Amino acid sequence: MNSRWKQSVVFFIVAICLATRTNAASSELPPINKDSLLKTMSSWSISTKLKCLDSLAHLHVQLDVDKNYIEALLQESQRARNSYYEADALFMLSQYYYSCNSDSMRHYIKLAEPLLLKHNMKKKIFQMTEWNIYKLTNEGKNDSVLYEIEQMKQKAKRLNFPEGADWAIEALANFYSSNGLKKEGLKLYEEAFSKLQRYHSYEKQISVLRQLLNKEDDYNKRSYYLNTLNNIIKDCEKRGIKKLDDLDSIDFLKYIYHRTYAVLCYDQNNSKQMLIHLELAEQYFIKTGGQKDNLTLMWLRMKYFVMIKDYDKALNLSDKVAAIFLETNKMKDYVELLSTKSDILDKQGKSHEALIVYKQYVSLKDSISASKYYNQLAELSKQRDMDSLKIHNKQIELQSVKSNLKIKNLENSILLLLLLCLIALYIAYSRNRLSRQMKKARDKAEEADHLKSTFLANMNHEIRTPLNAIVGFSELLVDEEDQETRKQCFSIIKKNNELLQRLIYDVLDLSRIENNSMQLLYTNTDLMPLMNDIYSTEILCMPENVTLELVQNKNIVLYTDHQRLTQIITNLLNNAIKHTKQGFIRFGYEIKSSEVYFFVKDSGEGIPEDKLDTIFGRFVQLNDMSKGVGLGLAICKGLVEQMNGTIGVTSKLGNGSTFYFNLPITKKKDS
Repeated sequence: MNSRWKQSVVFFIVAICLATRTNAASSELPPINKDSLLKTMSSWSISTKLKCLDSLAHLHVQLDVDKNYIEALLQESQRARNSYYEADALFMLSQYYYSCNSDSMRHYIKLAEPLLLKHNMKKKIFQMTEWNIYKLTNEGKNDSVLYEIEQMKQKAKRLNFPEGADWAIEALANFYSSNGLKKEGLKLYEEAFSKLQRYHSYEKQISVLRQLLNKEDDYNKRSYYLNTLNNIIKDCEKRGIKKLDDLDSIDFLKYIYHRTYAVLCYDQNNSKQMLIHLELAEQYFIKTGGQKDNLTLMWLRMKYFVMIKDYDKALNLSDKVAAIFLETNKMKDYVELLSTKSDILDKQGKSHEALIVYKQYVSLKDSISASKYYNQLAELSKQRDMDSLKIHNKQIELQSVKSNLKIKNLENSILLLLLLCLIALYIAYSRNRLSRQMKKARDKAEEADHLKSTFLANMNHEIRTPLNAIVGFSELLVDEEDQETRKQCFSIIKKNNELLQRLIYDVLDLSRIENNSMQLLYTNTDLMPLMNDIYSTEILCMPENVTLELVQNKNIVLYTDHQRLTQIITNLLNNAIKHTKQGFIRFGYEIKSSEVYFFVKDSGEGIPEDKLDTIFGRFVQLNDMSKGVGLGLAICKGLVEQMNGTIGVTSKLGNGSTFYFNLPITKKKDS
């Protein structure tokens, strides 16, 4: 019975605190004496005491009242050696100091992180990391911000918490926005929101959405974000969720939604819709425990009165808002309000009063600018003094380093002599080897230069041939009156144009292959129909006394690039046609376990043995009278290797050749 009575007292205290929290947003729980509280709880069980203190501490950190409950929780958890509640207390202390003392915040973050990690509370670890980055951003420590963001990404990867990397993107977006890079900041916020939508939790999505709604100027995007927020609210209501976390209730999200919608209506000069959303925002704000005289809502109400030209009410509200700004020392907002008030008076026709307020606005604005300027000067002076102190310390360190260097130099001199001896021996040994390597390199360079010269000569010839035909027959076409002759000229021009295009395409294809920029588009390809299509095309190009044979085989579906496979086989067939005067050209494929074996066999002139190893190189031709520039086989080799295959040739001079290549049978993809 005694234990039950104690438990009732605990939950009664917590209930009173929560009721106070609900009834008024600005209400304050009475500050406590930590020692008195612990004395009162001295007879309670450890478990009951820690649970009660944890509940009260969470409530106080939300209201930003005092830290006595949190310190009481920390003291009691350390005494009980309960690392779970100790970690929670240290986390709340870092949250408390986030708004008032950066150094204290960082101290408690350092203490909390290992304990939070011990209990796998990764989310809280990354919340603290984000607070620290926000503080560094506000302090203008840009280098530290970028370093900490990168560390945050590494930590997310190390702890297997991918959501933490998305939080890092949000922190970087805040950094860009704070440094005047609004466009870049918005882009990163959009990226962060897109990635956070992968997770079921709405808390962080809401945080990024609010930033986008506050910073985005585009009407369509703001409308989209508002609709997204509304969908989240509806989904939460459907699932019976009333609060996302300790701060964001669903009623508060509705307040944000209608308040932002009212701003959107103001920008669109839609007074009717603005009033509807403004009144709904006021209702939901009061439901969350807020007071009616909310600054943001009063400001919007004033804007609404200006829109409907009810200047008396607008002026009355501006005076109330101004009084609150002065009371809370928000001089920047007060100065902006003076400008608005001057406009209202001017619209009322009170030009003299408007001028007085405007003069007050200009005077205060200049004062704030001057104050800001002197503060910056003071900050620069302070920074200069700190830099001077750092320089002095560095000079002392440098003198110490110089003294140590003198001692080390003697040791290093001996080591250097030994090293020089070793180097001399190595140079003597390697000079001979280097000269041999240089000779090989020179030979290769000369060979490459010769191939390049041959290529350029062939290119010159191959390009000039169709160009001369195109130019010559174009001129003839102009003067020719016979219709049949004109058709023949046009046919010749068209054929040479195709030859020229094919030549250029070969050069471009080879360039893309060598630069690894060739794009392969893989699809499920029926091989037998593809081979039949190639046969139908190539049969038209066959010379007299040469027959084209397609070896029929069972069809197989290969996941490959249809166009590039066709190009490889066509190039091999065209190569066979060039070197076969009579006999046959036979092509087809065979299925060998996990590979498809393609072949093109001819009864042509064959390949000399000394050219078998280089036949797939660039610019290589069997003889100087061969047509083309020697790119077709090089393109085949590059494409096959990019498709994870192998290519080769067997040949004997005078007895024909067999070109073949193998491609792996990859897993079929669903259509």
